[in-house]
Amino acid sequence: MTRNFDIQSYPAKRPQPPFKDAKGWQCSVYYYWWRFLKENHDLKSGRYRDADGPQGRVARDFRGIHQMNFPNWWISHGRELFREPAAGGIQVVKGVPSPADRLGRVLVSIPFNGDVDRTLAELRSILTPAFKDMQLELGPSRARYPVQVTTPLYALHRRYAVWRARRDNPELKLHEVALLAGIPANGPEDDPDVKRVLAATASRCIKEADVIIEQAGHGLFPITNAKQFAQAQNNQCVDDADWADDRAEISENDLAVWLDKIHADDPERAAQYKATILRLRDE
Repeated sequence: MTRNFDIQSYPAKRPQPPFKDAKGWQCSVYYYWWRFLKENHDLKSGRYRDADGPQGRVARDFRGIHQMNFPNWWISHGRELFREPAAGGIQVVKGVPSPADRLGRVLVSIPFNGDVDRTLAELRSILTPAFKDMQLELGPSRARYPVQVTTPLYALHRRYAVWRARRDNPELKLHEVALLAGIPANGPEDDPDVKRVLAATASRCIKEADVIIEQAGHGLFPITNAKQFAQAQNNQCVDDADWADDRAEISENDLAVWLDKIHADDPERAAQYKATILRLRDE
């Protein structure tokens, strides 16, 4: 939720910020998933709230996105929608390892007469490629809502910025929408050719954003065309039963601590969000 930490301590490669001065929680594909889904008309109107099928499940799982900002919604229950099913932690194996000990794991022998810091550094260099290989071997994500397409965050941000500029300013021409959304002009802004390029870029972003918003309502993100949709349909779906006993929401006490930290300078807002989140969780 914050970018104020030592880059060396981060366990994975950080995504490039989607725009200048982006906050830590904005540097996430899940933030844009939340952003685009909020624009889905059917979800906003409550049309599928009690329906069966993908739209009904999305309406129930993503409840609260219109009442809370992203950090508070994420802490409340959003992150549970995107995580992988829980796995066992680190184990110390004594004696000859069994086949079960090797399942989905890498076995490492660590001498106890070495320096701890050096050992941890060596472990990082060994485990980083091992984790990547294992992720490829395990196949697609088993999260309740896996990301379907790898897309740079700046591309998602540009589509959303253009779509929102058009939504809020329907009277503007397309090239003006592009400029308002921050798309740079490749030449003088009053040049006819430059206007045509800007207009074409804005048109493409709006059409792709429309598809992303629609498919987000079906639990698929970020889908922009028919080919990506067909590929997403072939991905393995996770049954609700896989999560029935595995989704432990954050405790009320931990939730209160998180909110107090985020809104340390505004206790009244923290109290307001606590009340809202608890109400939504009881619905």
